[in-house]
Amino acid sequence: MAVTRFEIENFDEWEELDEKALFAIKLCLANMVL
Repeated sequence: MAVTRFEIENFDEWEELDEKALFAIKLCLANMVL
């Protein structure tokens, strides 16, 4: 995975977004399983 300078500069924001994204993905997977 290539990391651009833009991504590095916004790392803190991405970290927060990743947590929300992971939560959303888990919800989607749970809905698919049920």
